Amino acid sequence: MSGRFRLGLDEAGYGPRLGPLVVGCVRTRGARADVRKVFARKSSVLPKVQDSKKLYRGTLAPLETVALAARSVVMGERPRTLAEFLGNAPDRLSDHPWYGQLECQLPLVAEPGRVDGAAELMRRRLDRYGAALEVGEARPVLEGDFNRRLLAEDNKAYVELGVLEALLDEHLPAGESGHVLCDRLGGRKMYGDWLAGLLPFWKLDVEEERPRRSAYTASQGGAEVRFRFLVAGEDQEVEIALASCLAKYAREAMMTVFNRYWERRRKHVTPTAGYWQDAGRWLEAMAGDTAFEASKERLIRRR
Repeated sequence: MSGRFRLGLDEAGYGPRLGPLVVGCVRTRGARADVRKVFARKSSVLPKVQDSKKLYRGTLAPLETVALAARSVVMGERPRTLAEFLGNAPDRLSDHPWYGQLECQLPLVAEPGRVDGAAELMRRRLDRYGAALEVGEARPVLEGDFNRRLLAEDNKAYVELGVLEALLDEHLPAGESGHVLCDRLGGRKMYGDWLAGLLPFWKLDVEEERPRRSAYTASQGGAEVRFRFLVAGEDQEVEIALASCLAKYAREAMMTVFNRYWERRRKHVTPTAGYWQDAGRWLEAMAGDTAFEASKERLIRRR
């Protein structure tokens, strides 16, 4: 497959008190307009790829269909379990028994046949427009590992940057020109020092660092990689939107496993999505459970 790569990154779970932080990573190849024709067109089979918050409204099915279809294309077959969807087990999984071995069966709510049909349509569109989906993954940082990294970094933005660095190290094609597209990390506007550390032997030019967009060009030899950090990037670049869908779905599926585990211990406690206000309700309801009390340092994320 010829053409420049486009690598999109986005996160889910940056702010919650419970559950993992997940970073999604997508790499496509082909003309930008052709890639958008593959993912940004809505059909009765394949929902339009857009910001995950817009897809997940009232039901998980549209988001699940998109995320599982994309992983099916990358893997060559539909992932049957959450472990298969993630690919690699998260670091320190054994310290987080509420996730078990991630053998939760997928899909959770979508019809398997519908997911398979969406994946097949995605494959046909990619072939039709001469495009490729080369990478599509979601990488979680579990709560205890998040706390450990936060103690070392003293800033949760650097925890996320560490995950981005690992993904770029793995998926940035060596010696090739292309684009790296990332949703803006909170209120952070300047990424030059971080990029300089990430690419120490590259020439780095700062194009702009404005409230809604930060842009840089890194060059080495004949390769040129343009980095873009965008506010509301999911609405501007389809690769960021698809990365958002993968990250959000992975987090929702992991919270399903999380809630099933704790519901077996306290049947009257309703599930939580892990966000601050509802997490407080859930933590209060779980108080006194022996496993819960013993797990607080690995269960409750530091601010």
